[in-house]
Amino acid sequence: MSELAEEIVAEWLNRDGFFTIRGQREGNTQIDLLALKWSPAGPQCWHYEVQV
Repeated sequence: MSELAEEIVAEWLNRDGFFTIRGQREGNTQIDLLALKWSPAGPQCWHYEVQV
């Protein structure tokens, strides 16, 4: 069920212009979603943990 929730959040972010990476490892933990967006003001980077 959580994979479906991650997929829905990733789709919502993609429609808002973000590039998303799912399942990124950081040390011994895993990030559910990493969202990146480049704009004239500079890059935006967001980390999302999705729970259902």
